[in-house]
Formats: sequence, C-alpha cells, structure tokens
Amino acid sequence: MISTPIDKNRRPSFHFDLNEEEFGVIGLVVVQWAFLEHALLERTAKLAERARIAVPKDALSFSFTRRLRAFRDLVDQAIKRKAAKDKIFNLISRIARAEGYRHRIAHGLWSYNPKRLEQLWAINRRRPYVEPFNIKKLVDFGNSIEELSFELIHPGGWRLSLFMRRDKKTGNWFGGGTPRSLLLRLREQNPIQP
Repeated sequence: MISTPIDKNRRPSFHFDLNEEEFGVIGLVVVQWAFLEHALLERTAKLAERARIAVPKDALSFSFTRRLRAFRDLVDQAIKRKAAKDKIFNLISRIARAEGYRHRIAHGLWSYNPKRLEQLWAINRRRPYVEPFNIKKLVDFGNSIEELSFELIHPGGWRLSLFMRRDKKTGNWFGGGTPRSLLLRLREQNPIQP
C-alpha cells in the first residue's frame, strides 16, 4: 500500500499490510537466524582451537554458504570419530536446508492471499514462486532455528550444570538469570513511582 501522510514533514512511503504479530514472527525468524550465524562462528572457532589449526578464512565470509562449507571442511579435517563426524554432518545438512527456507522469508516480497486473508505470501520475483505462510508456520520455523543453534553451541546436549552451579557446601543451585520479558511484565504491573 502507498502511505500518503497528512503531516507535511513526512514523505509518501510504502506500507505493508501486515499486523504486529505477523511482523513479529518474521522478526523472530530474522533474530533467530542472526544468532544461528553467531553460533556457527563460535563452534567453528572452538573446533579450530581444539584441533590447533587456524580458523578457516571462509568462516568469516559474508556468504553464509561459504561459512557453513568452511565449518564442514573443518569438521572433516579435525574430527576423527565417524559417529561424531556423521552427527555434525547431519546438523550441517539440516542447517543448509533451513538456509533456503530462511532466504524465502528474509528476501521474499511479502503479501497475502486475497482468497484466504490469514495466509501470507513471500513472493520470489527472480523465479516466479509464491511461498504460503501463516503465523504458526513461521513460529515453528523460528523454533527449529533455535534448536539448530543450541545443537551447534551445546553438541553434547543439555544439562543443568551448563547454566547453573551447585554450591559444594550447601548443595544449593545458583546462577541463571531472570528473563527480560518477566522483568518488563513486573515493571508494567508495579510501575516505579517518582
């Protein structure tokens, strides 16, 4: 849609007829993918350090495909156990599949199905293709990216000791933190009086 402002200080612009929740879940995918890219670099650097070899040049490339390939080559070179190598190669394949899907979300032109208003479309103009989306599909994809990132950073899985420590004397656990969303909700419920 074209937005023509009444305010003389603003200029006309394009406005996408998506609601806040739709913009939010598209943003969820973008934010999760940015963290996945960070996780990939962190895992690549740790593996190179453990193998006592230099971080591959392509691990710092602008191209995500090159960074993923550099990680794969490093795994092939640095990890000897077949089972461990196969597990990581499987993760790399899942990330590669997710990359194509993420491209459609991040680079598609967003519209909607005029016959089913709740269905969003990401349109690829280079290859005439329309990818149908809805909020649930986008949230599910964002969640799958979260899982890929976790597997990259914590390949051995989850255990409480990754995030908290136990006091040897008392046996009590401590650490972790309070989620920002909870702190904001508490602030909303109990505003600070000046």
